[in-house]
Amino acid sequence: MWEQSLSGLIKALRSSKDDEKRVIQQALSEIAQEVKSTDLDLKAAAILKLCYLDMLGYPQLSSYSFNVVECMSSNKFYIKQIGYLAASQSFGPNTEVSMLTTNLVKKSKLFFFP
Repeated sequence: MWEQSLSGLIKALRSSKDDEKRVIQQALSEIAQEVKSTDLDLKAAAILKLCYLDMLGYPQLSSYSFNVVECMSSNKFYIKQIGYLAASQSFGPNTEVSMLTTNLVKKSKLFFFP
């Protein structure tokens, strides 16, 4: 429907103000399929859409915390950036995967600032 991109989702939401819930439910079901993909670019796009929906008041991002960690561990900077954005937006003190992120932050710091 929105070509698996954030801008497509935003356009779909703006064009259907009367039926926003249906568009969001459809987006969430597509995001659930995209996150299962092995393609990290597709997974990062799905996480980015979840960040946007979380800002709109649909808090679904916390249930995809392991996928956020996968994005954080990518070697591609823009995917890593999406992962860190999602982590800062959704991780709290009681997030189960927060122990995994400690070493990722250290490695990223060494990778970008040798």
